[in-house]
Amino acid sequence: MKIREIQSLITWILGDGINPTAFRVKCKTLISKVVVLFLDSLNVDIYSKAITMGHFNEFETMFTEEEKIKYRWRVKGPGTKDRAYHCLSALLFSPLSQKKKNVQKNEKKPTILHPIETFLLNISQLYDNDFPVSNSEEKQYHQFIELDDLTTDNTPGLSLVALDCEMCQTTEGLELTRISIVDEEENILYDELVKPTNPITDYLTQWSGITESDLEGVTTTLLDVQQQIKKWLAKNTIMIGHSLENDLKALKMFHIKVADTSVLFPHTVPGSKNSLKFLAAKYLSLQIQDSSHDSTQDAITALRLFKLKRERGPLFGKEPEKYETIFDVLSRSNRKSVYIDSVSNLNLYGGTGTASLIPVTNDSEVVSRTVSQMKNNEMHLVVSRLNSVTHNLHETTDTAFQQMTQHISQIISSLPQNSLLIAFSGPGHTPKESEELTNIKRSGFGICKVYSEPS
Repeated sequence: MKIREIQSLITWILGDGINPTAFRVKCKTLISKVVVLFLDSLNVDIYSKAITMGHFNEFETMFTEEEKIKYRWRVKGPGTKDRAYHCLSALLFSPLSQKKKNVQKNEKKPTILHPIETFLLNISQLYDNDFPVSNSEEKQYHQFIELDDLTTDNTPGLSLVALDCEMCQTTEGLELTRISIVDEEENILYDELVKPTNPITDYLTQWSGITESDLEGVTTTLLDVQQQIKKWLAKNTIMIGHSLENDLKALKMFHIKVADTSVLFPHTVPGSKNSLKFLAAKYLSLQIQDSSHDSTQDAITALRLFKLKRERGPLFGKEPEKYETIFDVLSRSNRKSVYIDSVSNLNLYGGTGTASLIPVTNDSEVVSRTVSQMKNNEMHLVVSRLNSVTHNLHETTDTAFQQMTQHISQIISSLPQNSLLIAFSGPGHTPKESEELTNIKRSGFGICKVYSEPS
């Protein structure tokens, strides 16, 4: 089953959607409320692990064996054959109606050129794209450095550079193996191989272009690189790159004056990003990364894309909207929706103001807000996300399973009459999982049951 079919079920029950062929619902008109619960990162493997550890038994016994066939399905993870999209994106966004497409065609596009500051990421975009930020309490950032007001040579530093880094896998995660920096005229300022601090477990040659022989005899360390960068760059230097958050993490450096081509040229699917290779081919007619990545070439490509964006204006590279939210769709049927999630996810998936957005910071708040909104007779669709498992993705613990079981049970016990509960899972919007899903697709697990009693 595809997540789009779950979406169709919701819009059919609450709005004027088309009856999905995958479902048969008796007494559809009795269903006055739909509650959607996204169990972030709880895939089939983790669910099976929880069962063997003695968890989720009450959900297993909720259904007879016959009902399991009716009410529980494997949910196919959304995406292409080599790239997985976020499940929330697939559920909450649907293709734009033809009427809205026609409105877009007739809109006049402004052609005013904007100053360079227009294209720098704001603080919300830095957080949303997982950039390292100096006031963050994340432990992984405790050894990060910041550029000073002046370079080590007491100059203001270069005004603008483009950079790209290559990394390899070590016993402690991804570490820097090459850095390339070019100036505004595409002159190569710095191109250096770097010896990782920890033993290498995978050179990631397919993506990094780095081989074992390349690093033989290399003595340059990350500290050497940081000191060299401080000779040229200062706090006001503008950095250009593609998915720069990864480069800054590899450099163990905070910097907020950045222009990121993965953000300036957004993907048409919310929550996804275009590759540099795709953007180079589409907007520059350049073929790059044919066999592997070259950090100098990638830095120059990002710089050219940025210059093109400045020449054409902020709307250039932004495709006309091809999607609208499920909240938008239901609002046309006078149905009200509420979405309960973290601030970053609300910004990504909250839409255009047709849904009430409730920010939360932990699962206990999610449950409290969800139960409150389920009792709100004015709300027809309640969407919320539990992420106990997300925080323990690599070491799923008894505690995480217990918390999720308790939270789901609270929501189930509070469901009002004549309501439909849809619980589904799969890849969510998490940096850790995004790394794991770069080249694979994953399946989710869905549970759907109608709590309907005649009035």
